[in-house]
Amino acid sequence: MYNTVKTSIKMELMNADYFSATTDMWSSVNMIPYMSLTVHYLSMEWTLKSRCLETVFMPENHTSDNISDALRHAFEEWSLDEKKLACITTDNGANIVAAVKKLNWPWLNCFGHNLHLAVTNAMASVKDRTARAMGLCHTLVSTFSQSWLKRRDLAKAQAELQIPQHSLILVNDSEASVFIRIDLILLSLQVLLWSTE
Repeated sequence: MYNTVKTSIKMELMNADYFSATTDMWSSVNMIPYMSLTVHYLSMEWTLKSRCLETVFMPENHTSDNISDALRHAFEEWSLDEKKLACITTDNGANIVAAVKKLNWPWLNCFGHNLHLAVTNAMASVKDRTARAMGLCHTLVSTFSQSWLKRRDLAKAQAELQIPQHSLILVNDSEASVFIRIDLILLSLQVLLWSTE
């Protein structure tokens, strides 16, 4: 089945005029290092497609040479034509930026990563005023993350109030956690207030 799906995706990518890519280095909860590569392209029917081509174990030091070798290997493995690469999007890590420059690929830094850096820096400058609110958000989200009964009750209240159903779950990804916690708490505030009446 894997080979059938892989062949199908390769054929789609060969037929695409252009594609873009995203890549990131990350570690599992057990601190096992990985690199993921995702491509984005328009199908023959003009449907936007995104395919995570691989998430590979990356035990080597995350130097620009090792990352560029891994990216080139992934492109070869998936028969990706570098001439069709519109750009690759990454975070601003010096190692990944240097790897992309070595490959001479067009690069675009990740807007979400930059936004996270801006918000984190802004919040750090007013930490004494935001620490309590962020602590309360963390406590609230932790409560819903650790209790299936509370998650069930939240979903029931959201359905009764006919508002979008969102889960309050603990996010360990530092880039997303601040945004998700605040966003979901604001979205769920009506339910949380309603359930205490």
